[in-house]
Amino acid sequence: MLIVPAVPGAVARRLFTLSLVLVLAACQAHDHPHDDAEPEVAEPPSIAVTAWSDRHEIFAEFGVPLVGEGSRFATHVSDLLTAEPRRTGPVTYHLSGADGSTREVVDPAPARDGIYTTTLDSPSAGTWQLALEVPTPDGADLIQLGAWTVYADEAARSTAPLPEEVDGISYLKEQQWLLGTRTALVERATLRTQQRAPARIHVAPDRAAEVVPPVAGRLSAPDGGSLPRLGEHVDEGQLLGWVQPPVSEALVGMLNVQADLARLEVAVELTEATAARSRLLHEQDARSARDLEQDEFALRAALAERDGARAALDAYEAAGLRAGSDAAAGPPRFAIRAPLAGYVDEVLAVAGQFVADGAPIVRLVDPSLVHVVAQVRAEELIALDPTHAPSLTLEIPGGEPVSLPAGAVRVVHAGLRVDERTGRAPLVFAIENPELRWRPGTSVALSFSTGNRRDVLNVPSSAVIEEDGASVVFVQLGGETFERRIVGIGLHDGERVEIRSGLAEGERVVSDGAYTVRLASVSSTVPAHGHAH
Repeated sequence: MLIVPAVPGAVARRLFTLSLVLVLAACQAHDHPHDDAEPEVAEPPSIAVTAWSDRHEIFAEFGVPLVGEGSRFATHVSDLLTAEPRRTGPVTYHLSGADGSTREVVDPAPARDGIYTTTLDSPSAGTWQLALEVPTPDGADLIQLGAWTVYADEAARSTAPLPEEVDGISYLKEQQWLLGTRTALVERATLRTQQRAPARIHVAPDRAAEVVPPVAGRLSAPDGGSLPRLGEHVDEGQLLGWVQPPVSEALVGMLNVQADLARLEVAVELTEATAARSRLLHEQDARSARDLEQDEFALRAALAERDGARAALDAYEAAGLRAGSDAAAGPPRFAIRAPLAGYVDEVLAVAGQFVADGAPIVRLVDPSLVHVVAQVRAEELIALDPTHAPSLTLEIPGGEPVSLPAGAVRVVHAGLRVDERTGRAPLVFAIENPELRWRPGTSVALSFSTGNRRDVLNVPSSAVIEEDGASVVFVQLGGETFERRIVGIGLHDGERVEIRSGLAEGERVVSDGAYTVRLASVSSTVPAHGHAH
């Protein structure tokens, strides 16, 4: 176990890097021993083959075989799901000759973790197709290793075409297994752009209101109650208090309308009676049609005046002015009602205080729906698909990220103008907040999908590391050989990243452990010879 003492961050990182290099060096030194005192023995030419299935990686090293001379295989079997070596169980080598003949050789168990040492031989020269079968709980996994050519004599073997030696970063299987290194295919897939931006939680504009009295006057609580308290929930239309204005033309006008209405009610009664009598006399030919028309016209005029006075009085009452007709009702006053349902967020006046016309007495908020206002780059706005229902991930500094599904989020507004100084514009999302989890005014880190979907070449995001301002991946050229590659990147969806240049479909890159491969590339103890199996 590698133990790093608790030291300041920068020092700890240096110690960790140094320790990791030492681990890599130790693995290399352990697995590639040599003795300078012993004379070197010439070995037959050898070949290394790397092949993959969806489940396994096979890295096989073997000598070029002669008829009657066994070819010793060192076959490394890695589980791509667990990034571990195969520790138990058999593997089977399948050979198919050009004449249709077949052979099977079973190696019952690895000589040591992940490595099977098997000798294959052939009674005659020729080329065989070689495959390795690895049993799994889900069935046999058959990996094709390619051609295995057996030569008739040493002269033929000496002219055998050998794979060109690949120059790259040496990173042994034992190191990969020890450090949990994984690789992934460079492939095409449909990505959904994922963007990050700073954001702040706001109350939705239609969910906040200042409660103001309609006129200046003395503030009083509802009869038998009290003025709203901080944090109290109120309903839309709820009576919050009264304001009693001083004597004014409006109050005098209201009283005059009351008096006019009472007079007009009497006038209507009289004109109704006169019109009724005129109709009766007209029917008896005792009154002229002209006189009847005059009496009915007078009735219509009286009704119009009365209805006008009633409308004027209704307007006063609709404004909340209470107009009592007796002394017990007290002086006129205006009602103050809540314009929306919500919580009292601020109390700005107390009972008995004289409040000015238009001056707020309380502020109400309804935070059950809030707006997340992000400041995004212009290109991110361009990539936004207006038909796409976005998903969000919000993270309060020091807290855990919270993901909101697409159905719980909608885009309210995409900025129409980009700030010249910052190059950003507002993007506003509305989210439901029934449990009041998101407090208005809170700053958050926001990740959101733009809905821009394309079929692109891509790799896991973990495969790409930043190095001197460049995006770098490590490509697996063979089982134990890697290459540093600078790539151009594009879309992100949080888990995968688009590759615009530097890689080809079907290549494999290090997806877990890219930094350890980088350390292996700078290690000074890279061996110059093969395994000692």
